[in-house]
Amino acid sequence: MQPPLCRQDRSHAHTHTHIHTQRPIHKPDNLDNNKKSFYRSFNAIFGKIGRLAFEEVIVHLISVKCLPVLMYGLDACPVCVSDKRSLDFIITRIFMIFQTSSVDVVQECQTTFNFPRVSELILERKRKFLQKFCSCENGICQVLAFMATDELSSLCATLVRLSLVTNKGYLLTYLLTYFTRLVKAC
Repeated sequence: MQPPLCRQDRSHAHTHTHIHTQRPIHKPDNLDNNKKSFYRSFNAIFGKIGRLAFEEVIVHLISVKCLPVLMYGLDACPVCVSDKRSLDFIITRIFMIFQTSSVDVVQECQTTFNFPRVSELILERKRKFLQKFCSCENGICQVLAFMATDELSSLCATLVRLSLVTNKGYLLTYLLTYFTRLVKAC
């Protein structure tokens, strides 16, 4: 007889032919909260300045004030591909305030204003987090440094796939060599 699960875990538990399994939760708990807070901060800014400000000012305020709210905590937890696409869509939707409904125009605006995609920002923040984690002198961090090294290796593999898809291969090749040196240092 299995001991009963606590009430919080019971919603994710399944029993099949007397074998008790528990479904892993891949989604960060704070993702919905991040989205709500992002929209709240964007509405506060856009409600005050409206369409009176230049597009450059609006995009700068979004990147400085709203984007950190959306990115909060995503460097330390795993984020699946569907969540990254969902976060990218939020930025695409926000850029549609420039009176366009084309995703291609929105991507061109992001390129023009040097506004990175959220999925790229997550990779960059995760790289910085893992780098700090590997170099931390805390005993617990040193014990778990092998996990950070493995994750950094998988991040390198992601960057290799990304360099094959995009035309920015020279930048990503540089980042790949940097990550490889970092992994060897850990």
